[in-house]
Amino acid sequence: MPILPVVKYGHPVLRKPVKIVSEFDDKLTALIDDMKDSLKAEDGIGLAANQVGVPLHVLIIDTTSADEDDGTTLTMINAKITKKSGNKTAEEGCLSIPGIRLQVSRATRVKVEYCDEKGFPVVAVFENLMARVIQHEIDHLNGVFMVDRVGLAQRNQIAKLKEIRNPAN
Repeated sequence: MPILPVVKYGHPVLRKPVKIVSEFDDKLTALIDDMKDSLKAEDGIGLAANQVGVPLHVLIIDTTSADEDDGTTLTMINAKITKKSGNKTAEEGCLSIPGIRLQVSRATRVKVEYCDEKGFPVVAVFENLMARVIQHEIDHLNGVFMVDRVGLAQRNQIAKLKEIRNPAN
């Protein structure tokens, strides 16, 4: 069981933009450690702080379990994408919407400004899977879901699936 349970789609904390981190202290370090443990327990590759009910601009990425990547573990605080290029549609899942996979179009290369766990500024370029995960998690921090990035046909499929899973009595 994860240290911090993942909040599911529909919870209000997931639709509100989060607060910028201003204190790089032991409390933040503990949150990051707990998020890493939760991500590992959930067998995911990305987790935003608001997905565990904490409205702070923190995201964790761990692609070591992904087949198409050599494996990277990264913490980003106050991350902002400053440049995007390329485009690819690929399947995405989300820990807050278990069992749902959607075809989402994302940039294949992103330039990101962020702070590391100690508060030091970093500027880096990421490609392919890392670029996709970063965009997905930053969307979460801005109150945006992958379902907001797909067309009506895919959204209708989700609605039908939810009706089947939760039939009205």
